[in-house]
Order: sequence, then structure tokens, then C-alpha cells
Amino acid sequence: MKSYSEVADIVSKVQKLAQIKELLQKVLESIDSVKEKCELWIEDKENLSYTEIKQFINCKTSEALHKYFSQAGSNIENLAQSAHSLERMDKENQTDDTELSASLSQELQSLRANIDTLSSEVLLQSKELKKCEQKFKDQETKNKTLEETSTKTLDATQDVDKRLNELKEEVRNELQATSTFMSRLQTFSMEFKEIKEVHEKKMEDLSAEIIDLRNTISTFFQKQDGLEAEQENLKSKPRDKMLIQENLADFFKRVQRLGRDIETLRWINVPEFYCKKSGQSDVKCTGNCFHVIGHHEQQISEGGEADLLTHLADCNKSLGHKDFIPVDRFSLEHLPPGYQNTDMYELIKVVADLTVRVSVKMTSPRRPEFWPNTKIPYFVYNLKGSQHLRTGSGIITDVMKGNNVLCTCHKCQHSDKPNIDWWRIEVQTAGSLVFDDIEANHTTIRLFYDTENCEEIVLNQEDITSSKSQTERSRLITFLTCDRNIVQKIAKMIDQYNNLFSKVNISTEVENFMFIVSHPHGCCKQISIGQWKDRYNTFGRPFSNVFLYSTCTCPGSEGASVHCVDYGKYIHQGSLKSGLNYSCYTSS
Repeated sequence: MKSYSEVADIVSKVQKLAQIKELLQKVLESIDSVKEKCELWIEDKENLSYTEIKQFINCKTSEALHKYFSQAGSNIENLAQSAHSLERMDKENQTDDTELSASLSQELQSLRANIDTLSSEVLLQSKELKKCEQKFKDQETKNKTLEETSTKTLDATQDVDKRLNELKEEVRNELQATSTFMSRLQTFSMEFKEIKEVHEKKMEDLSAEIIDLRNTISTFFQKQDGLEAEQENLKSKPRDKMLIQENLADFFKRVQRLGRDIETLRWINVPEFYCKKSGQSDVKCTGNCFHVIGHHEQQISEGGEADLLTHLADCNKSLGHKDFIPVDRFSLEHLPPGYQNTDMYELIKVVADLTVRVSVKMTSPRRPEFWPNTKIPYFVYNLKGSQHLRTGSGIITDVMKGNNVLCTCHKCQHSDKPNIDWWRIEVQTAGSLVFDDIEANHTTIRLFYDTENCEEIVLNQEDITSSKSQTERSRLITFLTCDRNIVQKIAKMIDQYNNLFSKVNISTEVENFMFIVSHPHGCCKQISIGQWKDRYNTFGRPFSNVFLYSTCTCPGSEGASVHCVDYGKYIHQGSLKSGLNYSCYTSS
């Protein structure tokens, strides 16, 4: 008969086995839940990242195993200890209860089987988890590879887009340039048509004048034949002497008119104009006025810089250029008596230092055909719209510190670090050389061009900030630079010039002394020393003088500074058929 304590003990162990089974079922359910969530993640039905899903698996697995082993482990250990205790009790009491032993043995075998099954399932789940983990790693590798490929593809796409935008910009610029060219071509075509019409009209007028001249010459010879007949009649008829004298007087008047007509035809393409009333070309000329319009002295070079030395060698105005003094050879001995002093020598040297070559690569389409209120062709009107190189001269008059903005010179526009310190350099030249802003925007200057082999220092048209007309004959162009060494050098020269200009005195030994520094034919600078011949004050105030002089100049000298001692600084304008040269007045 079973005792109560034995039955109670067995019931307790059965309950613990039931608890172990329940725990195992919960563990399996938890594992199935984790497995299901992982499969959903693999199929991209979960939005968790790889790190998050991996952390979820580890956390849930650890939690399930910990819960199982912490609770079931103690129950299993108790059951095992109870079994050993029963065995010891059986041995001690030597009781043989076959049914109880068989029952306990079956329970133990069942428990061991369940434990083995659980271990097998845990092992199987562990293998499944390892497979899942390997899949996660493989997927992570694929994702990483895909991400790298996507990054490379994105970079390549961005490069293609950038290049495409650059190509679009280039095409847009080409189209704009083509449109501008076509517009200019149309303008040039219209202007050429107008020029052609004017030329044809001039040719018609010239043909008519030639016909009139031929008729006059024919009449002259007819009159000459008639005169010979009249002379024969005079011998036989003395009473007709008065009539013959009248015919002779009329004949000589016709001859004088014929001479004037021939002279007019001779100079029809190179006219000059003198207006003695005022120096303004917008004032209508009268017989008592003086206004000079001669011929320009710009060096025009269709071949550009390469042909300048050829123009120098082929010059017809100053054969050999013997009256020019190269800057690097100038000395006190070149000055006339009375001016051979250090102040005058240094003044001429510093004027030479400040002199620049001016190069213009565009002739404005806005140039007028004639000087105002005259029929005198305006300088290089026939070249308007062309890109032939025209060179002249100029002089630096001032250097000014820029305001508190970054430098915008050509060099700084293409730099990542534009300079903060920059300066304006002001250059004065002839208004007929640089006519307007269009020409100013195609103008460059070369500084310190003393010899053919010297360093080339150029301020480009990209460095121009402004240009303004002082008078109809002079223009100021402002360049900018951030080259501190050049600025300091120029500032020192300007201070020296202002100091010396106020110190030089007129000498009684040489009257009307003057000098010019220019760039003949666009080549290195030369000094000319001479005397002025005539002076005309156009407004009755200082600096409104027009000077005529024989001091040597050439094409390329236009715009150069003309220093007439005791009268100040003026600008060289051009030359006259008489062989004299002339200046224009300035505003200061």
C-alpha cells in the first residue's frame, strides 16, 4: 500500500515535469516568433535595419534560454536529486515496489526523452539561427555592395550632369557669340552700304569736277589760240589794245581759278581745316577763326604687333628717325644751352617713365563721318567696326587707393583669394585715339616699354574700370591693379614729376622750348626735343592753347604728352601738310 508522502512526492514531481513542458513550449513559441520576424525582414516586409534585427534576435534568444534554464534547470535538478534519493531509500529500506519503480523509471525515461528532444530542438534552432545569421551577413554584404555601386552610380551621374551643364553653357555661349557676330555683320553690311553710297556720290562729284576741269582746260587752250590771233590783230590794229588787255586780264583770272581747282583736286582726300575764332569743332567756322584739323598720327597695323617693326623701318615721315632720342641713351648733352640742368633732365626722364603705349583693337562703329560742322573726314572713320590694331601713346596722371572691396582685376577674377588692397591707375591720351567706351573696352597699355628687350608689363582691357572724355580731343582711362610693387613705383614717379614740374624755369637762351615722349610706330619709347612755332589760345584761359611745332613725331605718337616749358602739358594730336605738328588742349 502506497503511503501518502510517496504519492504526494510523485505528484509534486509530475507537476514540475508539467511546468518544464510548459516552459519548453513557451521557448519554442518564442523561437518561432523570432524566426517568423527574421523571415519577414529577409523578405523586406520589416523596416528594421540589419543592426536592429540582429540585436532583436540576440536579445530574444538570450531572454528565452535564460528564462528556460533558470526555471527548468532547477526543476530538473530537483527531480534528479529526488530520483537519487529514492534509489538510496530503496536500498536502505530494501523495499521492492515494482510498480512504483517502473512508474518512476518510465517518468525518468520520459523526462530524459523530453530533455533530449528539447536539446535536439534547441540545437536545431541554434543551427537555424546560425543560418539566419549567415543570411543576415550575406544580405549585409549585398547591401554594402549595392550601396557602393549606388554611390559610384550617383557620382558618375553627377559628373555626367555637370559635363552636360558645361556643354549646355558652351553651346549657349556659342549661340550668343554667333548671334552677336550676325548682328555685327548685319550692322557692318548696312554701314558698308552707306559708305559705298557716300563713296559713289563722292566719285560722281569728283567726276563732275574733273569734267569741269577738262572743260576749263579746253577753254583755256581755245582762249590761248584766240589770244594768239588777237596778238596778230593787235599788230595791225593798235586801236583794239584796250580790248586785248581786258581779254588778257580775264584769261589770267581763269588761269588762277584753274590753279585753285587743281590744288583742290590734289588734296581732296587729305583736307585740312583752320578755324581762327575758337578751338571748338562745334562752332561754325568763319574767316577770322583758328581751329586745326590735320591728319592723325595713329599707327594702324593690319598685321597686329608682328608688323610694328616693319612700319618703323618703312616710315616715310622721319627717315632713319635720327631726330628721336632712345630713352636709355638720353643724357644732359641732348638738351640745348640754358636747359642743361639736373631738374630739366630728371623731369624729362620721369615723364618718359610715366609714358605708356596705348593699343586699341576695335574701332567704334559710332565714329562720325565728319568733324562737326565741317566736311573734314573724322579720324579713321573708314575703319569703324574693324579690329585692326591702332597704337598711340599716353601718360599716367594719377594713382589712387581703392575702396574697401575685393580687387576685381583680371588676375583676381580667376583667383580663389582676390586681393583686398588695390589701386586705380589713371591714363590720359587723345580722344581721337580712344573715341568712346567701346574702344576703351578694347584698349590695353604697356608700361615701362623703354627698350625692345625689356620686360612686358601690360594692363588689359579686363582691368579697365572707367573712361571719360575730358574734351572732344582728350580722354582719361582708369585701369586697376593689385600689384603693390608697380603702384609704389608709379606713385614715387608721380611725386617726383609734380615736384620737378614746379621747379623748372624758362630760359632766355632758347625760346619756346618743348619736349615730347612717345611710342613711334608702337615700338619702344623715344624722346623728341624742339621748339614750338605758333600758339593759339582758344578760350582765353590756361591749358586752352593749341601749339604748332616742328618737334619730331611719327604715327604712334598721337596721345603723347607735349610739355611746353612755362605753358604746361598738352596732348599730341597730329600733323599738317605744311610739315608742322599740332597739339590739342586739355581740361587742366
